[in-house]
Amino acid sequence: MFQQRLAEELKRRRKEMGITQEQLAEMIEKSTAFVGQLERGVTRPKVDTLELIITKLSLDAGYLFGADLSIEEDYQKIHGLMLQMSESNRKSLVKIAAILLDSDM
Repeated sequence: MFQQRLAEELKRRRKEMGITQEQLAEMIEKSTAFVGQLERGVTRPKVDTLELIITKLSLDAGYLFGADLSIEEDYQKIHGLMLQMSESNRKSLVKIAAILLDSDM
């Protein structure tokens, strides 16, 4: 489960950042083939490499290890949608979220 979650998050975040597998490989001082294997869930990094990946890509280690999946999954979905929105729609969404929060209190 961890290996597949890492594969998905690594690929998602790399693309979100607009970097290639080659660029990521340089960032973590590994081969492009190794990055491809990670993204396919074929291999698992050593602890020092995992730490470097988490740091360089600003990944959520808790999510990778299975902590609070429902909230994190919701966050990832909302984040992905917000990246596709115009600035004015993002601001509107934040206002709606604030209104919903007030109504829950």
